[in-house]
Amino acid sequence: MKKLILALLITLSCGNLFSQWTVQQFNPDYAAVHFVPGTNVGYAVGNYYSLIRKSTDGGLTWNNLLNGSTEYLVDLFFINQNTGWVVGYNGTILYTNNGGTSFITQTSGVTDGLFSVQFLDANTGYIATGVLGRVLKTTNAGTNWTQTTAAGAAGLYAAFFLTPNTGWVGSFGGAVYLTVNGGTNWTAQTCPAASTVNDIYFTDTQTGWCCASGKIFKTTNGGTNWIEQVSGSNSLFSIFFYNSSNGFACGDFGSLIKTTNGGTNWTPITINTSSTLLSISPLDAGNVVIAGFNGYFLKSTNAGSNWNILYGSSGGGISSIYFTTTSSGYAVNYLGYLFRTSNGGANWNPSQLTIDVASDVVFANTSTGWIAGNNTVLDGGDDPVTIKTTNGGTTWTQYNPPAIFASVVDMCFSGTSNGWILGTSATLNSSGAITNLCITTNGGINWANPFNFNENMRDLYFTSTTEGWACGDLGRVMKTNNGGLNWTQQTTPNGANLYSIYFLNSNQGYACGGGGTIIGTTNGGTTWNLLPSGTSLYLYSIYFGSSTNAVCVGEGGTRLRTTNAGASWTNSPDAVQLSFNTAFMVSPNNAYIGGDYGYIGNFGGIVGVNNNTNEIPNQSSLSQNYPNPFNPTTKIRFAIPQTILNKGLQPLVQLKVFDILGREVATLVNEQLKPGTYEVDWNGTNHSSGVYFYQLVTEQFSDTRKMILIK
Repeated sequence: MKKLILALLITLSCGNLFSQWTVQQFNPDYAAVHFVPGTNVGYAVGNYYSLIRKSTDGGLTWNNLLNGSTEYLVDLFFINQNTGWVVGYNGTILYTNNGGTSFITQTSGVTDGLFSVQFLDANTGYIATGVLGRVLKTTNAGTNWTQTTAAGAAGLYAAFFLTPNTGWVGSFGGAVYLTVNGGTNWTAQTCPAASTVNDIYFTDTQTGWCCASGKIFKTTNGGTNWIEQVSGSNSLFSIFFYNSSNGFACGDFGSLIKTTNGGTNWTPITINTSSTLLSISPLDAGNVVIAGFNGYFLKSTNAGSNWNILYGSSGGGISSIYFTTTSSGYAVNYLGYLFRTSNGGANWNPSQLTIDVASDVVFANTSTGWIAGNNTVLDGGDDPVTIKTTNGGTTWTQYNPPAIFASVVDMCFSGTSNGWILGTSATLNSSGAITNLCITTNGGINWANPFNFNENMRDLYFTSTTEGWACGDLGRVMKTNNGGLNWTQQTTPNGANLYSIYFLNSNQGYACGGGGTIIGTTNGGTTWNLLPSGTSLYLYSIYFGSSTNAVCVGEGGTRLRTTNAGASWTNSPDAVQLSFNTAFMVSPNNAYIGGDYGYIGNFGGIVGVNNNTNEIPNQSSLSQNYPNPFNPTTKIRFAIPQTILNKGLQPLVQLKVFDILGREVATLVNEQLKPGTYEVDWNGTNHSSGVYFYQLVTEQFSDTRKMILIK
């Protein structure tokens, strides 16, 4: 139940057709998770402004909740599926009695950081604060909070109450304090912890544990004495016991340890992550979950014997998204990761690139693409780097532009040969700003530097090998008619910094930037007009899927859409106030956006593979398609078990269709899939009547079934 404030989903189940924004990937730093015992309803908060998420299926899917706060949220507690409290910085207490549909701000009476909250019933609750040993108590569900003080205590971080009267708190200084009269008086206990007590857990009035740094301490006399059980190099932040024998603790660098004898011995559990794990919460006697940094969410359905990584990856902000078809897409982030999907974003599979910072990804066709970014060098600076694929991202080859950039800003290609890179200069002029432009005419193998802008330019877009535009600070828009060798400044209606520019053709173009600025042109930039965005927040990316339909995204969760060429915009902001950095449209009504903490969202996409149950199967299976015979579509269901994931691995799953001669006619799935029961549609419109076979192959399973197409 405890969580550290260490540094100051998760995929939503996808239906076949979306009518609103959905989250396909989100990897925030979770601070705490709490599931209502005996249910599949749980909530999580994170070290990001106002992040509250909710799951109703045991953690398999999550929704972001609006809550009206702008503070860091640190801990939470729910007494049932609808009623709970969330606490955070600056004395923040949020209360809901409708399952998170809305939150009410309660008055704590302090400006302290609130680090631990627990309720014993619908009225009685306690909060440990980070200042002067203060403990807040309510007996009327939080309408009023009174203050008590654990005498001599420094700031408090951990708290655990066994009854409304009996509880313990742990301090930043390593001390533990006991109350047996509901906080009126506190007694200091002797605990040899030399650092912050991060969590406390008791199974009865005598038997309890606490964790601090890499140590666990146990008491069998209510805390009068604490005995060290385990010492390690990794800090432990959360501890939980099912009973006096079976328990877990988790912490830094993916640390997870388990005991079955009350802590006399602790066994490390190998998890395929080095991310910090911060919070443990049980669902029932067999199900327990753990949440941590980089969106990691672990679940065990057998009391911890095996663990399944449901979510988690690099938490870096998504810097660029590009789709080559309606199904196949790529995204890169600022930590040098590539994410790939072949099913419209139902699954995004990460891989580490040879680039420390990946700024942009573009493709000329389904095979040939480039990623640009920077590598950190020994002197602490950055060197620009590009990598190229000619096989759809299976392999990449590095070709570096001249080392004149301090950092790569943007990249654009027209065809497979002609490309441009924009970057901040490693040197400055008298005004302090130079932006370098490099050009390639051989697909990125070699780069030349024919032009330098004497200002900060932030984005560029080419409609052909000769015609292009660039935008930047102070409302500047520049145009070239000779492939970037020379540029001419155009007149724009205001001086707001511009961050993104997009042209549908030689005439129709748009740019967006600071203060909610959106400008448009219908004559190639000879004149630019200010368009009504309806927001004053910064806008970072604009993209058109047709001459009328577009998306524009920016800070504060801003997600703008237009269906009338920018004459008006509708904002559907995300509940979490994160920044969106990039947008891409596959079609007039199918958009993808990327932002902080690995966020990838979608509007209007069609996804062919659906995880359509809340249960994790025990074994692989391939079901008979239905209907069968069929015309022209049929559904194929298959199951991926959790046992494959005992080592934290996600299996590669392939589902293919073959004709009567054994020739492959369709690949329906070729992805690493999380455990679950999936359903995929196959459309035989473009195939002749006859007998077909569909085959499911994983690392540990293979099965083939027959189906009949009748027209």
